[in-house]
Amino acid sequence: MAISPLELKEFIETTIPSYLGTYNYPGGTIPAIALLPHPQLGYYFPPADWSITGLEVVMIEILVSPANSQQRMGGDLAIWYGWQIFVKQHDLSGHLHEAMDILMTEISQRYHILKGFGGYTPPDKEGLVIATGKIVIVDPVVKANL
Repeated sequence: MAISPLELKEFIETTIPSYLGTYNYPGGTIPAIALLPHPQLGYYFPPADWSITGLEVVMIEILVSPANSQQRMGGDLAIWYGWQIFVKQHDLSGHLHEAMDILMTEISQRYHILKGFGGYTPPDKEGLVIATGKIVIVDPVVKANL
């Protein structure tokens, strides 16, 4: 069964609600969680006139290429679909590491985690360093005789 994007979004929203920051747009604010197509398709978020405060979660659907997939008995090929979940702390007010610990624990109970890690961005021109995390979850789908 494929990982439903809306179920994944709801799952994250209910798992770390007090950690989520906000997208601030000209007409108001919304929680800082987004489902996006792959950036190579030319979609970028948020728009230039929006700002982000606190912790942001961005989910992008991925496909592990057949070249990296597993050959199965009978010639079938297991292709892995999944999601990259990016977590960014955009200011000094949050607790990215606590949110990542909670997400890793809760996601592992429900999905297969391919990898997960945290780090920091290089300083920007103002010297701000953004704490980041990434979790990759996968969902195997068997394709017959590709």
